[in-house]
Amino acid sequence: MFSSKWFLAAASLAALLQQARAEDDVGLQVANYLFMLVLVMLSALFSGLTLGLLGLDTNQLRVRVLRKRLAHYPHLLLYRS
Repeated sequence: MFSSKWFLAAASLAALLQQARAEDDVGLQVANYLFMLVLVMLSALFSGLTLGLLGLDTNQLRVRVLRKRLAHYPHLLLYRS
């Protein structure tokens, strides 16, 4: 789900921010705000996914697993008794 491209992009942006020495540089401030915005958005995404998963009870989880299995393996429906 979480690709390594995003991690590498965040790591390279963090490395660029560490290399910049001037604190009053406008470009650096913009990059800092963009980096913080990306981190906040990722935090919100994972919080929402966690709440959505924890909000399901065991029967709903079973139904979702069975639906996914039948979508990937439709021949299983033929052999059920």
